[in-house]
Amino acid sequence: MSKEIAKLEQYVVTDDRVCGGKPRVAGTRIKVQQIVLEYEQLNMTPDEICDAHPRLTLAAVHSAIAYYYDHQNEILQAIRDDETFAESFTERNSERNGERNHLPGPGIPGRRIRGVGARSFHLHRGRHG
Repeated sequence: MSKEIAKLEQYVVTDDRVCGGKPRVAGTRIKVQQIVLEYEQLNMTPDEICDAHPRLTLAAVHSAIAYYYDHQNEILQAIRDDETFAESFTERNSERNGERNHLPGPGIPGRRIRGVGARSFHLHRGRHG
């Protein structure tokens, strides 16, 4: 009797037509970077992430986190790109409206990832030592 072992590809997929081709949980539009931000910056447990996103299974959340650790530079770059876009968007629209507003970083209301552009950046400080 053989047993099949689940692969990350079963849970994490990319498709240029969905979420700009960024890695996401299969069958959803929830990007790996969203799960990483919730896990690392908000210190949410995988169970809490499942509670926040009822369509996600615990296996999918753990797979997304594992995917992040295997593709850390790619995910961090995606987070930086989204922050740059949000800042640029805010600046363009603030100037148009004659205001200075601040949009939060991607995925987390009112929070930015500290030091994303820094070379020695580690998302997991605090949670994992």
